[in-house]
Amino acid sequence: MKVLFFGLDYYGYATRIMREFEELGADVRFVDLQPGSFLIKTFRTLMPTAYGRWIGAQHRRIVEETTGTAYDQVVFLQAHQMAPDTLARLRQLQPQARFALYNWNALTTHDYLPQAANFDAVYTFDPIDAEAHGFHYLPLF
Repeated sequence: MKVLFFGLDYYGYATRIMREFEELGADVRFVDLQPGSFLIKTFRTLMPTAYGRWIGAQHRRIVEETTGTAYDQVVFLQAHQMAPDTLARLRQLQPQARFALYNWNALTTHDYLPQAANFDAVYTFDPIDAEAHGFHYLPLF
């Protein structure tokens, strides 16, 4: 199984999830949705508009790079960082893949509803969001 995994590696969570996929026999490509080096964090803080253009271009480039590789699963650990049209393009390039999103923030923190329509399944830790939008409830712990 080939997995394309987009996420943020807060506290090593994404690394551990990626290792779990690998232990199940998957070939995983991890993409950091929001690189966290000191330089990039500074750029994001001091020049948010320029950073938005830069990260959008990075996401579009990565999506186009998926051409030629057929992924079975596309998994996002959060998705609000990617523009809905970029996500739709990824969906177009990977029509055979199952798309799943797990969001560990409530919609009141990060609104990912514009991205949610591009997923076959959406999971959330927030029971209110799950109930209100028909998402799957999956607590963090």
